[in-house]
Amino acid sequence: MTKREFTEELCRRLKNVPADEANAIVNFYVESIEDRIEEGMDEEAAVAALGSIDDIVRTTVGTAYARPETEAQPEERESKGPRKRDYVVDAGPVEELEVQEISGDVELEPSHDNRIHVHVTEGDGVTYQVTAGRVCRITKSYTGKRDSSGFYFKLGIVMLIDKNVGNLVRIEIPAEKLLTITANTASGDFSSSIRKALGLKVTTGNGDIDVEGLTAAGELSLSTGSGDMEVTDCAADRAAFRTVAGDVELNQITANEVTVTTASGDVSISELTAREFSTKMASGDLEVEEAYIAEKLTAASASGDMDISLEAPLASGSFEATNGDITLELYGREEDYRFSTRTLFGDISCPAGSESGAGSVRCVTVNGDIEVTCRRLI
Repeated sequence: MTKREFTEELCRRLKNVPADEANAIVNFYVESIEDRIEEGMDEEAAVAALGSIDDIVRTTVGTAYARPETEAQPEERESKGPRKRDYVVDAGPVEELEVQEISGDVELEPSHDNRIHVHVTEGDGVTYQVTAGRVCRITKSYTGKRDSSGFYFKLGIVMLIDKNVGNLVRIEIPAEKLLTITANTASGDFSSSIRKALGLKVTTGNGDIDVEGLTAAGELSLSTGSGDMEVTDCAADRAAFRTVAGDVELNQITANEVTVTTASGDVSISELTAREFSTKMASGDLEVEEAYIAEKLTAASASGDMDISLEAPLASGSFEATNGDITLELYGREEDYRFSTRTLFGDISCPAGSESGAGSVRCVTVNGDIEVTCRRLI
C-alpha cells in the first residue's frame, strides 16, 4: 500500500470523527511514514510498519469505528421521517457565523433580503439549533432514541450519527453583509458562492471544498483531511490552503500572503498575485503559471516535480525537491538574478546570472533535473 492509498483509506475510516481529531490522527501517521522514508525505508515498507488500519482506528478512536462498513445495521424503528425546515435570522446585529456540522454538506449562497436564511432537513431524531445575536450559530442536535448508521464515542459519551437526514445545510447571507464565517464538518463537502466576508475559515475531515468569487477583508483559510479543493476568483489579506490527501486547484487568487500545504496530492495554480507565496508538499506535483510574486517564493517537495512560470520579476526564490525535477521560467533578464543550483543525481541547465543581480534564486534537488530559463523584457 502506498502512502496516498493509506492516507485516503484512513481518512475514509475516520469520516465520522470530528475534523480536528481526525486531522491530528492522519497527520501523525503521515509524519510517521515520512520519518521512516527519510531513514531509508521504501514507501510501502514504511506504510506496512504502521500495522493494519483496523488496529490504528481501534487504538485511536475506539472499536465502533473499526467495524467494517458492510456490517449489518440495526433494524429501522418507527420514525416520523425527514422534513425540511427553514430558519430566518435578522442579519442586523450578526457579526459572526458559526457552522458546527458533524456530518453533511454545507453551502453558502447570497440571499435576496436583509436576513440570514438557514435551510435544513430534520427528523428521525435529528434537529438543528440556530441562535441569533452577535453570533449566529448553527448546530445539529440528536434527540430521543433511534437507530443510526454509525456511532460516535468520545469521553465515555455515545452520540448517534445520522447519515440519512440533515445531509445538506444551505445558508443564505445578505450580499452586503460582512461576517466572520467559521464552518466545521467531519464528513461532507463545503461550497460557497458569497461575494464578501470579513474572513472565512473552513475545516472538513472528509469532503471537497469549492469556493468561488469571494473577497475576504482578513483571512481565507481552507483545510480538508481527505478531499479535493478548488478555489476560483478569490481575494484576501492572507490565504491558506491545506489538504492531507487531495488535490488543490487555485485560479485567479490575490492576497498578500498565500500558503499551500499538502501531504499527498497535486497542486495546480494559475493567475496568482501575491507579495509572498510558499508551498510545502510531501508527495505530489506542483504546477504554477501566470504568477505575479512581488517578493518571496518558497517551494518544497519531498516527492514530485515543480513547473513554475512567473509573470513578474522575483526578489527571492527558493525551490527544493528531494525526488523530482525543477522547471522554472523567470521574468526578466538573466543578469537580473543571482543563481545557486545543486543536484546529486540529475542535470542542470541554468543561466550564469550576475553577482549584482537584484533577484536571488536557489534551486536544489537530490534526485532530479534543474532547468531555469529567463524571459527577456520587451
